[in-house]
Amino acid sequence: MEKSVKIALVGFLIVLAYSTSVLVETGYFIIPFPLFSFVLLGVLGASIVQERSHWKTFIPISVVVLFRCLCNPLTYTFFLNEAAYDSFTEGITLDLFRISAMLSVLPLIIQVVGFKGNQDKITALALCSVYIFTLIPPFELLNYTFFTIFFLCLILTGRKHLTTPLLVLIALFDLLEGYSLLFS
Repeated sequence: MEKSVKIALVGFLIVLAYSTSVLVETGYFIIPFPLFSFVLLGVLGASIVQERSHWKTFIPISVVVLFRCLCNPLTYTFFLNEAAYDSFTEGITLDLFRISAMLSVLPLIIQVVGFKGNQDKITALALCSVYIFTLIPPFELLNYTFFTIFFLCLILTGRKHLTTPLLVLIALFDLLEGYSLLFS
């Protein structure tokens, strides 16, 4: 097993261990959604350290993960009190972070799929179109399945990329969150 896959697996196991410990203590299985972006950030950091010579490859996925952390409400509870947090969430800054997080996925798609040959262009444009489709309000719950579609597309086209384990981890976390929203 490659080191990058092991690193992503450790990130998933951390979330699983936390959920299991909460299950043992309380009797309820809780999926810790706010921790997902921080686990992704840790896995990303470890992957970049492991692949130092290819650190530029991780720039688009780093932007996606950093914006996910900035959109996470738990991030601001560390250094804002309740009144400051309420005024912060009412402002435009958090909305700009969310819009930037949505837009940051498009360069990631183009970088991972490529844009050299006709097949690469068609695949990248199709994935970008599917992603934009999942942002339309009636279909926004499908946004939680996008990274799974993205990963499956990479498998079907036979592409290997250094960020693939991170994409799988994002897909798993998004599916867990989407499943929870669908059935809550």
